[in-house]
Amino acid sequence: MGLRPVPDGMWLEPDRNRDWQLAQKRAALASDPDRWLLEPQDEATQRGVDRLAALLTTELGVEVAPTIAACGTATQEDWCVMTREDTWRLRAACLCFPSRWVLAEKVGHPISTIHEPVPRYEAELGGLVESFFDRLRGDRIVWRLNWNIWDDGRLAQPFREADAPVHDLPAPEEVGDRVVLRNERQTLRLLTDDTIAFSIRVHQRPLSTLVDQPGAIDQLRSILADPTLAEHVPKKIGRLTPPLTAWLATQP
Repeated sequence: MGLRPVPDGMWLEPDRNRDWQLAQKRAALASDPDRWLLEPQDEATQRGVDRLAALLTTELGVEVAPTIAACGTATQEDWCVMTREDTWRLRAACLCFPSRWVLAEKVGHPISTIHEPVPRYEAELGGLVESFFDRLRGDRIVWRLNWNIWDDGRLAQPFREADAPVHDLPAPEEVGDRVVLRNERQTLRLLTDDTIAFSIRVHQRPLSTLVDQPGAIDQLRSILADPTLAEHVPKKIGRLTPPLTAWLATQP
């Protein structure tokens, strides 16, 4: 699962893009709330949202109303609330910057169904995530990182991977500027005995910015060459593999 503890004071990751990203979230919710928002429909989930709003109020030093929309527009993080029923199910969300998945298709589904498109999820993690949710306690917060390499730099991508727009492939010399590394920092935190907050914070930047970061290019090369990731890399990179490989060959 690759989960690590979140250091004190590091639950949220605001940065210089905060104002315009929050404005983009507010505009999305104003124009088409049903696309980005899942309101709680039961008392247990609402208690979780109440607790999330209280935690964010403390973190931010400003009052956050006890609605999932208010939580989602208070931070650059998107928020999902999982509720314990027969299993853990998605029961509330403000998801303005999805990474090629459709909120309406995941409503009420368990974790295993939500992750069906993930290569080898059931074989490698089936049941483990649910067990971890059951054991999450107190104020412990954990995080993991997910990544993709795309030639589409939009923050909001509310469609399936199969429905993603197909752009002309970049020439190798264009890869650095046209292709982005998209990271998702995901956290889990217990809200109430029956609800867990799942945050998704998207960071992305052009691959050209990796050139001046020591070790970054070599790390990317090693990921592409790692035989243990042979099933995962095609999903992460797909049709960009040839120009990306050619571009990496030109980097020191």
